[in-house]
Amino acid sequence: MKVSRLPIWLILLGSVLLTLFFGWMLLQALYNDREAFSRDLDFQSQEQGVTINASRAGLERRVQVLATTLVANPVVRGVMAQAVTPLPPGRLRAIRARLRENLVPYWEALEAGNALELNLFLPGDTDADPFLSLQSNGASQASGDSDYLLRQSLETREAVYGIEFDGSRATTAGVAPIFAPEDEKNDVLVGLLEVEFAVVPNVDKLSAQLESGVAILAPQGDGTSPGWQVANRSDELIDGWVSRHQLPVVHDQANWTVVEGEGGRGYLLTLVPLSQSGDESSRAVAAVAVWKDITTQLEHRDALIVNTWLRWGVAWLIAEACLLLLLWGTRRVTRDTMLRHQKRLEGQKSTLESLNQRLEAQKDTLQTLNDIAAFQETCFQRLVEKALQEGAEHLGMPFAVANRIEGEDYLIQAAYSIDQRFEPGQHLKTSDTFCELTMASADVVAFSDADADGFSEHRCRLRYELKSYIGAPIWVHGKRYGALAFSSDQVYPRQFNEVDEEFVRLLARWIGATLMRWKDVEAREELSKRLRKIASQTPGLIYQYRQDSAGRSSFPYASEAIKTFYGITPEEAAEDASHVFERVHEDDAERLAISVSESERNLTPWNCEYRVRQDNGEFIWLAGQSIPEREDDGGTIWHGFLHDVTARKRDERLKGEFISTVSHELRTPLTSISGALGLIQGGVLGTPPDAMRSMLTTAHNNSQRLILLINDLLDMEKLVAGKMSFQMQDQALMPLIDQAVEANQGYADQFHTHYVITRRLDRAMVNVDAMRLQQVLSNLLSNAAKFSPPETQVDIVVEPIADRVRVSVIDHGPGIPVEFHERIFQKFSQADASTTRKQGGTGLGLAITRELVERMRGSINFFSEEGHGACFFFELPCVEPASTSVGALEGVGEGVDGSRRHPDEKALASTDETVAAGSRLLIVEDDHDTAMLLATLVRHWGYQAEIAHTMSEALKWLERRSFDALTLDLMLPDGNGLTLLRQLREQPQTRDLPVLVVSAKAEEGQLEIGGRMAAVDWLAKPFNEKRLAGALHSSLSLRPQHERILHVESDAGLSQRVAGQIAPSMTLDVARSLQEARYLLDSHDYGLISLDLTAPQGPGWEIIPILSQLARQPAVIILSEEALAPTLVGRVKTAIAKPGLSAEALMDAFDRQLNATRALSNDEPEGDKEEDQKE
Repeated sequence: MKVSRLPIWLILLGSVLLTLFFGWMLLQALYNDREAFSRDLDFQSQEQGVTINASRAGLERRVQVLATTLVANPVVRGVMAQAVTPLPPGRLRAIRARLRENLVPYWEALEAGNALELNLFLPGDTDADPFLSLQSNGASQASGDSDYLLRQSLETREAVYGIEFDGSRATTAGVAPIFAPEDEKNDVLVGLLEVEFAVVPNVDKLSAQLESGVAILAPQGDGTSPGWQVANRSDELIDGWVSRHQLPVVHDQANWTVVEGEGGRGYLLTLVPLSQSGDESSRAVAAVAVWKDITTQLEHRDALIVNTWLRWGVAWLIAEACLLLLLWGTRRVTRDTMLRHQKRLEGQKSTLESLNQRLEAQKDTLQTLNDIAAFQETCFQRLVEKALQEGAEHLGMPFAVANRIEGEDYLIQAAYSIDQRFEPGQHLKTSDTFCELTMASADVVAFSDADADGFSEHRCRLRYELKSYIGAPIWVHGKRYGALAFSSDQVYPRQFNEVDEEFVRLLARWIGATLMRWKDVEAREELSKRLRKIASQTPGLIYQYRQDSAGRSSFPYASEAIKTFYGITPEEAAEDASHVFERVHEDDAERLAISVSESERNLTPWNCEYRVRQDNGEFIWLAGQSIPEREDDGGTIWHGFLHDVTARKRDERLKGEFISTVSHELRTPLTSISGALGLIQGGVLGTPPDAMRSMLTTAHNNSQRLILLINDLLDMEKLVAGKMSFQMQDQALMPLIDQAVEANQGYADQFHTHYVITRRLDRAMVNVDAMRLQQVLSNLLSNAAKFSPPETQVDIVVEPIADRVRVSVIDHGPGIPVEFHERIFQKFSQADASTTRKQGGTGLGLAITRELVERMRGSINFFSEEGHGACFFFELPCVEPASTSVGALEGVGEGVDGSRRHPDEKALASTDETVAAGSRLLIVEDDHDTAMLLATLVRHWGYQAEIAHTMSEALKWLERRSFDALTLDLMLPDGNGLTLLRQLREQPQTRDLPVLVVSAKAEEGQLEIGGRMAAVDWLAKPFNEKRLAGALHSSLSLRPQHERILHVESDAGLSQRVAGQIAPSMTLDVARSLQEARYLLDSHDYGLISLDLTAPQGPGWEIIPILSQLARQPAVIILSEEALAPTLVGRVKTAIAKPGLSAEALMDAFDRQLNATRALSNDEPEGDKEEDQKE
């Protein structure tokens, strides 16, 4: 392999980049050195400026102190006080001479200290015209400084100092005010004193202090030109720099520069500008120049620059050398690596060629195996024979055998042989075949030449003349089944390789798996045959129902009964289950779908009963139950059973009808018997003889026992069938317990015991059916009283238990035997079930009690020790107390038999005469005895009663009369009482009529309508008289009082129209004969009477003469097309209306007549008034 050299341009590019990098680094280093040197010089310049400023600050303090000291001289103050007064010139000269004489000693001392001037000013003098001026001999004549310091001192009356400039010379001046000698408060200013020094008092001294040259510079000319001139210096070097204009430019801050002096030496020249006091522009009027020899530092800087160039130059050379060395080393390593890769690639090439050949062989092998796996055959032997032929052709061998080996028994199950040397079903000896070796090794055995591989003497070589062989064992269900063998009577042209061995191994595994699958299929078919035989004798459908995650449904398995139920075959059901659901009754389809969905979602057992349409159009009832199971793909499969329950449903319907009939046929006569006996005992029909009273009591008590027995049996049946209705309401618990105690105390009196509530919980609220809870309490209280010893008490305890309330009934009787504890809540269970037991009962009370409590979401239990009484308790969940319920507002609860109860039941038992008086009831009852009993009861209470035995009679009564309430039996000869109730609620005149359902099927009716129609109350036969009285009283007391109207006519159609027009605001009675009208007028006071006089003859004409004889004159409306004779109209207060008036006009006429009658009755009598209104 030829390794190319690195391109020359790549080497040059790397060198250039490296040079640019190090050049940039050199420039950065030089820049940093310059910046460091500049910072060093700047720091030295700042030190010089600080020293000059410090010297200036000391001079300014000195000037201030001197001026302040001199003005304190009393002579100066006294003389100046004289000079300020108006004096002649001669006097002023004398004063100046005196001041000069006095100040000369001070001035001489100041002059020795380099002072330039000492000036005295009167308050009005300017700096150019002082009152007295003393000047140094060497000082130039001043032309007058600015007056800023004089004005400032004059204004502030304090000593001030600063720099003054007269246009050519800048000085440091201090000005102090002179006050009158006797002026202690310094209020009288008599003059000013000024002392002036140079800006730097002693240049030589400052130069020595700084070890540098120092010069005072003044502006050229009048100070407006940019140049400087030397005013004072410590060295002549400054002259050359000034003349060559090498000074740094300054404005209001110090600046420096490096300049060259004699002999090539370098100096740091710093210029500090000074501005005049009071000048807002801060223009420099003088400057202090300081220069320092920095030749050594400059030489060091130059050496550092050279060193930097050398350092980075050497670094660049080293980097270039390293780059070249790296390139050379990389080239050498790359060449060696490429040579190694070349050798490895050459080796890999040969390996890949061999692998490619092997892959080609594997490809052919896999293709062959794939072809074998794709075979579609219904016969196992044929499928294996085709696989053997394909394998033999692939290996190029003439014989292939799949056998079963058991010891020496070698059975060929499938074979491929070009000369029929080996046939299926042929038996050989295992030791006569090479498969003996395969079974011994448990893996692939292969040799291409038997003689060369040491098998020349093998019996198979000698007997069948086979020279090459390859075989593998066949495994079935984890056990060695036989062998797969390929052989030839010729030497194989090459050695068998791994691909050949793997092919035979996989093919043997496929044959074993196929054999297992085939055996499983045969086993399943056999099992399916058995299951079909069993299912054909099973009265129902055994099935598997599957629903995948997408909602598609099918029956993977269904017995033949699916044809009978749904009219489809099991094969059709396995494809699609939609045909099954199409036959479900439309009223049951939704319920069925919901039950399946809930079972799928929650994986709960499925149970449902529904109707299915048969081919003849009839429906049968099916009941199904199954268990769901979730599959790995998200689908759900149910395993279940479905059977025909049409006969059971028919039996249940017949049973329900039988129970309903028995309920009605037993309860109705019992109602009459018990009610009649109660009336006789109560003395309604007169006081019975004493000899008869005990027999009446016995008969009445036994009728009550019989009623309780029937009620228990029917209640148990309703609970089991789920037909008992519950009216759940939030209500207080203690009033219900108080009512139960009061209602059952009479029963306890028979056993000489009484009830005591030992612990109350007045604020407890529960959600219960008041009637059912009363029944629970009645059962527990009656049992406790029945088993309590005489003269003992039964304790009732109400207590909170977490979020529930517990009601306990505790007796002190004999207790409950231990062996009876487990059966106490079972139906017909009694601790003493013998015929000689002391206490009676059906054994259903506690079973009913438990069902009722659990239906109200409660629980019931007991504990008892034999000989120490028993405690039965039930617990109910508490609810939050509501503000005020409707029941609380009305003061009405529900009684034990379903009637509404007032807390003061005794008060309701004696009906209020004001409510009963004039109230009319319609009793709709098919049983004549019960109807007469009800009529007798309500008439005894003060009501008026009419009886209707059929629905048609009731409708006729309602057309002709207005009733205040109605009692309704649900089982009428010509229809269901609920149908009549629906008609009443649809008619406006009877929509609000109170209806009391009194029937043996009251609960079934209440459950059927489901609260869709309002009835005042539901009373089950046999009813309790007190409950009936309370219900009537409650309903009538809540009913609004309407004005009563009598309509007299003979046309039924007209009476219906009048009733429809005035309802429901008024109460209407219809009379169709004179006798009926007389009866109604004797029974009621009417506020208004309407007469139909449209016909020439009728009861309306006959009733007119009677109206004038009434004690209370009602208003009269006559329906007539023509006007009446004045003699007829004058006999009554009438209004005439046409029969065809609209409802609104007729109502308006009725209201005006009634209002006019009320107004006349309230006013004083003013004589007879007649009013004719023609409408």
